[in-house]
Amino acid sequence: MNYAAIPRELSESEFFGHATGSFTGALRQRGSDIALLAEQFLRDAVRRIGHRPPRITKAVARQLESYPWPGNVREPQHVLERAALMSPSRVLELEIDNLRAALEQACGKVYGAGGAAELLGMKPTTLASRLEALKIKPLR
Repeated sequence: MNYAAIPRELSESEFFGHATGSFTGALRQRGSDIALLAEQFLRDAVRRIGHRPPRITKAVARQLESYPWPGNVREPQHVLERAALMSPSRVLELEIDNLRAALEQACGKVYGAGGAAELLGMKPTTLASRLEALKIKPLR
């Protein structure tokens, strides 16, 4: 390969698989991409550490998208890697908190329009099973 013939701005792309600056543009301008990035970051992190990947619900995706990420794509990557490294009990605690918050926002409603299942982006039967397994009672 004639390395001298490669334009300077493409050399990183040729050798490392990305163009200069492609991983350093402001992430806050690409908020809609954060949920997809988060899923990939979690998959990569748990594969390295041998944990089961946590599920990113619609509510969590909305939280990630609404956060004004001041840095570049490495910031959410590091945040999600740290989350994946947390003990399973802490992940379970976060799941319980997320389920309770969704139930509270839905005024205790699990099924139907505006219910917690819809807010979390999951089937109502799955949510009901999860609530039962975690001994969480819907608010009334």
